[in-house]
Amino acid sequence: MPVVLPPAAVVVAAAVADTMESLMDAVGGDGFLITGPLVPDNVLAITDRLVPALRDRGLVRREYSSNLLRENVMAF
Repeated sequence: MPVVLPPAAVVVAAAVADTMESLMDAVGGDGFLITGPLVPDNVLAITDRLVPALRDRGLVRREYSSNLLRENVMAF
């Protein structure tokens, strides 16, 4: 049976998520600040590839627990 590898972008996103998880474990924190050129391709890469990898690790939310911003900010 042939081995099917994920697309390279998924592998890269998983590696970036691994690094972010290691940093969070080492220094702690309550979120991530992503900077750089926010051109459409970069935003799509973050939302479509990196965020799901971070969700799988429990590092970003899957949904909000409240309809109020204040309660959502304080919950995480």
